[in-house]
Amino acid sequence: MPSLASPPLDYPLPRIDIGGRVELTLGGVPFRMERIGIERRDPDTIDIVVADAYAGDEAIAGSIEATIHRDDPTTLRWASATRLGEIGLPEATYRTVGSIDARLQAAGGEVDVALRPEAIDATLRGLGFATLPAWVNRILPSPSPLPPRGRVEGTARVKGPSPLGLDAELEVRDLSFEGYDIRAVTLLAKTDPSGIIRIEKLQAEVGDATLEVRGGEVDPSYRYLLRQAALIRATVPSVAALVPDYERETQVEFEATKGEGNTLDIGRFQVRDELGTIDGRGQVAFPDDPQDAAAARVDLQVRGELPDLAGLEIDAVQGGIVLEGRIQGDLDALGLELERTDGTASILDRALETLSLRGSLEALEQLRIDEATVSAGKTTARARGTIDARGESPELALDAEVVVQDIATWVPDDAIAGSARLEVRVDGTPSAPRVTGTLEAKSLRSGETEIGGARANLSFAEG
Repeated sequence: MPSLASPPLDYPLPRIDIGGRVELTLGGVPFRMERIGIERRDPDTIDIVVADAYAGDEAIAGSIEATIHRDDPTTLRWASATRLGEIGLPEATYRTVGSIDARLQAAGGEVDVALRPEAIDATLRGLGFATLPAWVNRILPSPSPLPPRGRVEGTARVKGPSPLGLDAELEVRDLSFEGYDIRAVTLLAKTDPSGIIRIEKLQAEVGDATLEVRGGEVDPSYRYLLRQAALIRATVPSVAALVPDYERETQVEFEATKGEGNTLDIGRFQVRDELGTIDGRGQVAFPDDPQDAAAARVDLQVRGELPDLAGLEIDAVQGGIVLEGRIQGDLDALGLELERTDGTASILDRALETLSLRGSLEALEQLRIDEATVSAGKTTARARGTIDARGESPELALDAEVVVQDIATWVPDDAIAGSARLEVRVDGTPSAPRVTGTLEAKSLRSGETEIGGARANLSFAEG
């Protein structure tokens, strides 16, 4: 740390009698102090007054009246019982060996700071965001304002200058941030000589949801690197409590531990709601270069057990189904494979025989379907295309083909027999789809009557 040492002050404090006005700008906010007075009371004491302060056009209530007293040639002591706005400096001590001890009062709490030649230590007690004046948000170099509620406790040590070191233990409680009520956050972190911040422990409680991280790194570009995490555990009892407009009763559990090299082993990933349960296990392999974080490779085996599809509220679909598949690929282009392996699912009382999906999820926003197949009742449907979720509502661009080998399987009492082929294009959104296509039927007959073939063009739009 820069040296603060000085020779002993074995001479009278200088005669000072200053009155004036000061203007300065911090973070684009102009500050001015209309009245400042500095005056020597005696050879060992200086009186200071700061009053009538403004941040822009906003008056900062209160004033500072303080004294600087020389206890002995090696010690100067500051004392003040007043505050300027929410900020007060009730006591501070400077020693010529190069140390400063100070107590700062702000945001309804206190900060004790100890500056030494080798380090800076700080202890935070009860700092409250809600008590900070509005002008504080305007001078902070951040796109987001400070939380409207929350309190901070903890300790921090900064060592330096080269390499700069940090050793911190912080706890935040009752924090309101970006619409979330965060009950508690605990952080233990240190830096290494390369400037990387090592996360020894991170615990967070958001509503009833919890997150625990042990290990992991934050590099000098402030990217969080999961590849070194020893443990990541998350429990979300209610997704609806965290995600606006989400109405399903969904719970999520996740746990992963560090694997060999730059890998993260996912031992448990489970999603549960009224439809059933989806489980996943696998691995994430991170690249050696943190700059290529998007190239991290995922390999996840998934299994879904949905015992009652009535929860989909689609009258034609009943029963339950078991799906198994794999998610594999880079984070920006995840390959998907999924197929039915068991279950009692049916469509219009016809047993579901086949359900499979092969495609990819690009940038976690666009589902590209290379091939999706559903078969039931001697009928097979195949589809391909994209579902783009980058806008406010998903955009559909799907081509589908439905082949009915025997129409009689869908008609009561075998009233009509024959085969049919339907080709359609679906665009628009789920709430306002646009459907165009053609329907061709062959070898139609009803009882003893031969009808022959038929062809029709289809067009449908809603919204």
